[in-house]
Amino acid sequence: MFDSLRAGSKTRVAATLREFLQLEYDHKKTLPVGSLARKIFNLDTIPTIEAAVPQQPNYFDCGLYILQYMESFFTHRSPTINYQLSSTFANWCEKNSMGSSKRKEIFNIINQHVISKDD
Repeated sequence: MFDSLRAGSKTRVAATLREFLQLEYDHKKTLPVGSLARKIFNLDTIPTIEAAVPQQPNYFDCGLYILQYMESFFTHRSPTINYQLSSTFANWCEKNSMGSSKRKEIFNIINQHVISKDD
């Protein structure tokens, strides 16, 4: 979990995600409930890991923070990384890439792809 506010119940969110994954799996695979081939999505098979991510200073930059977390996660991902160490994301998410500078970066990317009305 990438939580930039450290708010709410992570236990409930994780349980809801596991329940959703189980329902989707069961819907798509249509295996009998007792089948040994059926995968089970529970705390043992999908543990909750709360990543030690930089915290936002306000209540409106959460989208920017999650975009930065995802960008950093996919850029640096590895099966050997411990996401619970604060140093992991501290090294990936530089202060200058969060908040207002991330907003400017996104603005510039969007503007590069805007089609003018004259085209």
